[in-house]
Amino acid sequence: MTYQIQYKKYRRRFREPLQTGSQRITYREGIILKLRDAEGELGFGEVAPIRGFSVETLADAENWLQQLGEKWEGNPVPEQLPCCGFAISGALGWLSGGFEIGETIALETASLLPAGAGALDESSRKLREGFRTFKWKVGVKNLHTEQEIACELASSGNLRLDANGSFSKDELKQWCQFISENENIEFIEQPLPPGHWQAAQAIAEQMNLANKVALDEEVTTVSQIAKIQNAGFKGKFIMKSALAGWISEIPDQNLIHSSALETAIGKETALRLALESQHCLGFGVGELFEDDGLDLHDTGPLIQVGQVGIQLMEEIWERIGNY
Repeated sequence: MTYQIQYKKYRRRFREPLQTGSQRITYREGIILKLRDAEGELGFGEVAPIRGFSVETLADAENWLQQLGEKWEGNPVPEQLPCCGFAISGALGWLSGGFEIGETIALETASLLPAGAGALDESSRKLREGFRTFKWKVGVKNLHTEQEIACELASSGNLRLDANGSFSKDELKQWCQFISENENIEFIEQPLPPGHWQAAQAIAEQMNLANKVALDEEVTTVSQIAKIQNAGFKGKFIMKSALAGWISEIPDQNLIHSSALETAIGKETALRLALESQHCLGFGVGELFEDDGLDLHDTGPLIQVGQVGIQLMEEIWERIGNY
């Protein structure tokens, strides 16, 4: 079948620059695409690569979309463009009615805390709002200072640590010792740089913590997950579906479904894929952005799946013309 395809680029600014272990990000860019079939039915998808994280760049994605012209004839999306694969397959899912659920479903989501000591005041505020699980970036400040803060954070809720690949092996050993003494720490995410997951697992196994390691930057696509699973990884995977590829190929086990800082279009698609998840989701990021009308989901501890449909997606599409 031949589909008409259009796309628009967007840029969203963070309220405060987002600090990871290796970079400071001030804005988020992506692409919204629209498919229309011969009957005039619509489907929307989002291409949301993250610089230095995704397999493809935004420029790669746009080049491919430009080559299509205004028609997509069902030809395969190149494997090296998994964000485009997510967008196209997501748009097809909406167009075909494959994402219909009939009612809204509330899923628990974690809150992302700021790096450093500011996490303490923020976690207190989030606890009052009803959050019980927090994600906190480590490897930004002094190790011992961070462990003191982490101890206090873990005393009042479930804590997920995110190192963004910034640890040395010695630092990971010290954090594993710390985790073994704090049962409220769910896992540590990407402790060593990509390519060193086997070393991270070996260190964690020494303290029976292999299931407390999660991989993020190491595995952005479904093919990478399959490869590492087959090689014997025993931990969890942070699944940013918007970066992973064709949605029907995304696995359904050992996943922590997480945001790739998408607009409401990519987020709702990713949330529909997470409906069967047994883990608290990682989508509590709405407050990171300025109020630009591109995120329509609630920012509380429960996120409503089914809140955004084709009509609202079309409104977002029209709104992007102002950016």
